[in-house]
Amino acid sequence: MNTKISQIKAALACAALLLGLAHGFAGMNSYIPKMSPPPAPTPPPPVVVAPVMTNLPPPPVPVTNIPPVLAWDATMKEYHPELGEPTAKVSFYLTNTSPVDAVISSVTTSCGCTTAHLPPMPWTIKPGESGKIDVSVNLAGKSGILIKTATVKSTAGVKQLQIRVFMPDPQLMRQQNQQIALTDRQAVFKGNCARCHADPAAGKTGEALYHAVCGICHDDPNRATMVADLHNLKVPTNRDFWHTWIVAGKPDSLMPAFSKSQGGPLTDDQVNSVVDYLVTAIPSIDATTNAPAPAH
Repeated sequence: MNTKISQIKAALACAALLLGLAHGFAGMNSYIPKMSPPPAPTPPPPVVVAPVMTNLPPPPVPVTNIPPVLAWDATMKEYHPELGEPTAKVSFYLTNTSPVDAVISSVTTSCGCTTAHLPPMPWTIKPGESGKIDVSVNLAGKSGILIKTATVKSTAGVKQLQIRVFMPDPQLMRQQNQQIALTDRQAVFKGNCARCHADPAAGKTGEALYHAVCGICHDDPNRATMVADLHNLKVPTNRDFWHTWIVAGKPDSLMPAFSKSQGGPLTDDQVNSVVDYLVTAIPSIDATTNAPAPAH
């Protein structure tokens, strides 16, 4: 019995002790400093996403894939020659406007009377370089409108160049020249007219000289009405007659003065040689009968 009471007392004592400890710990809480909560973590900076560009230029094309380009000043040209002009000449100018070489491999013309003149082929034209192709057309025996071509083959492709030649109307040109001669009879020895009326006189005398610069007008079946037919003159002739007409011509007419002293192409010796020929070749008529006078 005493033992049980002792055990109960011991248990109560332990319980009281535990209860006291609990109150002690509860009182100690007022002396413990309160801890502030840790700061909130700093958020990371926002991520800026660049907008997607939709209009960016395409990547550069490798130079090796760019075709060459030849720019021409024209692909068709006209030419209006003077009467008697032997050759029509035109030039076509080209430029390489691409960043790569252009190479001309051949140039062919439409016929044998048309010729192209250019550097030796293959002809390489560097980027930015320019050049020209000269084309000439032989006009001998031609009339009307001529259409000729030159075809250029190159690494830039095939290009056809065209030349149109408008040949002069001989009758119209003759009328125009006659009007000019009426204003200035010495005009036949100037400009383009000199090719027919002055230049052929060089180095000639006598009969050859007559046919070169006199007969082209006086012996022409299509001569102008005011140009005399020397073989059918209605007046007597002699050395003085021929000499006067050749040296001085006739003012206010188409007949020019052929002597160099008066602006013509003939020397005194050439004039005398033509006079000698005419006295023999075209006998004078008899003034009373209008018949050719007997030779002396």
